[in-house]
Amino acid sequence: MTYVARHNGEESEAFAAAMGILIGDTCSPVLWALFMSDLPDFIPKDGDDIVLGGVAVRNVEQADDVLLMSSTPEGLLRKLKAMFRWCQKNFLLFNTVKSVVMIFGRRPTALPVFDLGEGGRLEVVREHTYLGFQIASSGSGMMRLHYDAKKATAETVSRVIWVFQQLSGAMPVAMLTMLYMALVDPHLVRGLLEKVQKQFLRRVLELGPLSLVAVLFTETGLEPLRYRRLLLAIDYLLYILHSPCVYVKLALREVVDLDQRGYPTWVSSLRSVVRALPGQVEFPPPGGLLLEARIERLQKDVERSMDRVLQGEVDGTDRLGLIHGRMEVDPDGGPARQVVRMRRHYLALYNPGHRKVLARVLLGSHNFATARRRYTHGTVWGLRCRFCEEREESVVHVWMICGANDAIVRARRDYILKIGRSATPGEVAYIRSLNSVPSQQLRALLDLRSVTSATAEYAYVVQEIAEKIGLAPLDRGLVADAGEHEE
Repeated sequence: MTYVARHNGEESEAFAAAMGILIGDTCSPVLWALFMSDLPDFIPKDGDDIVLGGVAVRNVEQADDVLLMSSTPEGLLRKLKAMFRWCQKNFLLFNTVKSVVMIFGRRPTALPVFDLGEGGRLEVVREHTYLGFQIASSGSGMMRLHYDAKKATAETVSRVIWVFQQLSGAMPVAMLTMLYMALVDPHLVRGLLEKVQKQFLRRVLELGPLSLVAVLFTETGLEPLRYRRLLLAIDYLLYILHSPCVYVKLALREVVDLDQRGYPTWVSSLRSVVRALPGQVEFPPPGGLLLEARIERLQKDVERSMDRVLQGEVDGTDRLGLIHGRMEVDPDGGPARQVVRMRRHYLALYNPGHRKVLARVLLGSHNFATARRRYTHGTVWGLRCRFCEEREESVVHVWMICGANDAIVRARRDYILKIGRSATPGEVAYIRSLNSVPSQQLRALLDLRSVTSATAEYAYVVQEIAEKIGLAPLDRGLVADAGEHEE
């Protein structure tokens, strides 16, 4: 083979590759396909072939990994001997060490023998790895071993990322979510490993183990694993409908036909998952599974169900009162709108300490008494403000009202000055118009992007002051009378 390298309009002199095709050469798969093009001539049609949509599938290949299928041991042995003859003709060795036989379905009492004579004897196994998938022919499921392996890999990769962060220093949330999608998510989607996903995202947002699950996705823009796996399955269904490959479409039609006849299939599993979703998402009828427009509609319905569930969890608890009804700026200049899932602007803050405290305040994981009470059922700490010991200790009270601590008052004064320097005159006037309603004023400040950095710094300073003092003693009267309160 002779090659020429071209780059930016420049061209190298021709050079020869004396050791075969270079790694990564685009002609490699084409030449290999040509080399194997006569394999079907050695494996003729057989009465025991696997049939998809009326078409016999005798063999499939992924490069040099060949899969032979048959419905009987005798049929498979005929295919194996044919494959061995093809290898002899083409000066190839039949690797009996890497080649195995698996039996799916009822396993015979006396295992058949797959003896190829000079080609050796193949072992009948219950477990094998093919194209990176660990497959089992017995046990709780064909892919169970694969799911377990992927869980272990995802946990290992997660630990590596956090060890790297310890060495490099705090990484931005955008980088952590990128690493998650590139290195962790590909393993998690192979199995329903929600625990691993929650642990990772809680560390990304620096929230505690008792934080609400919904915010892990509303704040990062990621999808809950249960929905993500379902949406990937629907995406794959669309991929099949778009694919020019005849065999994959035949397989889909075969699965749909088996489902109509009452057999458990991939379609029946998909239907069960969709019907279990909140909001009664309608699953397509059998004919609709072969229509691109109907599958796209199903995809949108599932996405809407996901966002409704997440928004419902946010709106359904007063722990997240500071983000109820939150509106986001339209990057195209349109009116502000509600966005259920996105990476929020405050997560781009440069200072990791400030970002952590502000995230905990917004997401109901702060250290003030009203949040702590939920974790202890009102039996350990009181609700009185640790500074004035008169009012209920909430974010609104400590940040906007309480004047019993001089350090808090000074920090609040500095915060007000920074707002005046960072915000526009119109924004300042709007904030001042809410002086009589501290809770609304705080909500407006938290939504104001021009002062996000100052707000996060103020949150950090207040938190440091509060932690030095500690919570107020238990007041059983306040615990007993506490009703709805502002977070």
